[in-house]
Amino acid sequence: MTAAVSFAAFALAGLIAPEVGSTTVAIAMSAAVLMLVPGVPAINLQIDIM
Repeated sequence: MTAAVSFAAFALAGLIAPEVGSTTVAIAMSAAVLMLVPGVPAINLQIDIM
């Protein structure tokens, strides 16, 4: 499930962001790939709770 969501976010960032004029496409695509790294979603969850 996580891989599917990560791929969808990666694809949307790569396809839609340039269409709307975003200059930070690489950052958005990198953030999508970080979902696949073990522990990163858990760290983000803990930061969001604080």
